[in-house]
Order: sequence, then C-alpha cells, then structure tokens
Amino acid sequence: ANNGGLGQFPPVLADLHGPIRAATLISLYSAVGIVGKITLGNITDRFGTVFSTIYAAVLLTVTYLVMTLAENYSLAIVMAVLFGLGNAVGTVAPPLITAAIYAPEDFSKAYGYLQSALLLGMTAGSLFAAGIADLTGSYNYAWIALAIASAFIGVSWVGAYRSAQKDK
Repeated sequence: ANNGGLGQFPPVLADLHGPIRAATLISLYSAVGIVGKITLGNITDRFGTVFSTIYAAVLLTVTYLVMTLAENYSLAIVMAVLFGLGNAVGTVAPPLITAAIYAPEDFSKAYGYLQSALLLGMTAGSLFAAGIADLTGSYNYAWIALAIASAFIGVSWVGAYRSAQKDK
C-alpha cells in the first residue's frame, strides 16, 4: 500500500500542481518521513506494537482519502505530512512485529519470508495503483483502493499479533 503512493504521487502531483510544487511536496513527505520513523519507534516503545500499527494504518488510510482531494494544494500539503508520518510503517514495523510474533530462534527465518512478501508488495503497489488509474481514468479509485488496503493491512497485522500472543 505504501509504494502505491510512493510510486504514483510524483506524477500525479506534478499533473495537479506543476513540477516545482510537486517537488516541494515530495521533499516534504521525505523530510517528514525521517521524523515519522523516529516517531513510530517511540510510539511502539511507549504504547506497544498494536497501537503503533493502528496509528500507522490510520495515517496511511487518511493519506489516501485526502489524496482524493489533492487538487487543493493545502490538502496536498496535509497529505504529504500524513504520508511522511505513516510511510514509516514500511521499514520500522516489520522487524518489530516479527519480533513480537516469533520466538527469537525463529526470527531470522520468519523475517526473511516477511521481507520477501514486503518486497513483492512494494513491486506490485505502484503497478496496482497505475493499473487502476489506467482502467478507470482516475487515480481517485486507486487512492480509495489503497486506503482500503492500508486499513486491511493494519487489521491483518494486529490480528496476527493478537493471535500469536494467544498461542504463547
């Protein structure tokens, strides 16, 4: 879900606001992403894996919903901040969730499988968004699909975590 936006935001924002404003928005979500990684790690440390996963899933879901209104430059700025904060989930959460679910002796094998699935998803996300836009003539359908996917991923990760905690 992250890479659906990451790969498609630049051309869409350039079409909506021109290349200079698009570059500003991309720089904004990239810079906020640095703070987002630190923030997500801090939230996980303070409130736990479930809360931080829900936090990131909500941010990404709202990001894509706001993106449907991104013709408005002010809302595009809001989207960039939300995406910068939420996109951290793609790098920060996987090892934390894997460590929370699997025993230490199983971590490396489980994380290898998880990383493979994440990379496959990263490859498919941008193609998915572009494909929906090509089929429908609008990126708004892609943003809505990615909002749903973000919410689904959050629910799935929390469900996997909770299921693993019951089995321990």
